[in-house]
Amino acid sequence: MCAGVVVSGVTFWMASAVALAAVNLSLLTVLGYVWLSNYRTFRTNLLLGLLLFAAVLGIENIVAIAAYVGTDMIYGGGAVAMYATVGLRALQFGALVFFESLQVVANGVVLDVEFLGEPVRVARPLGEKANDAGPVLAAA
Repeated sequence: MCAGVVVSGVTFWMASAVALAAVNLSLLTVLGYVWLSNYRTFRTNLLLGLLLFAAVLGIENIVAIAAYVGTDMIYGGGAVAMYATVGLRALQFGALVFFESLQVVANGVVLDVEFLGEPVRVARPLGEKANDAGPVLAAA
């Protein structure tokens, strides 16, 4: 056995759960930044709710990482519980990747939408601050 390599199945799953929670936390940080910038621009309750969602889920991931790292007895050595935990972390990861992809498209270079039957192009380059008039609207 190599030094630093753990062979136990439960330890492997615990490490997987910690890694997924850390990746989820980083995705939540990016989403929180995007939602905060949008909230500063548009001041809607929906974005405030999304910020609260990101904060609560972020805290949950921090607590999960601390619990995984801080104690070996969190699941009492139950393999089924650890598999379920990794599965839930993976589902959370998939949902966050989906949210992330929506935000990149919505806040990226171009988003084509239809308004009152007319095609409209909403454009705001990444990194550019929105002005008080909101995003740039142009006929497509």
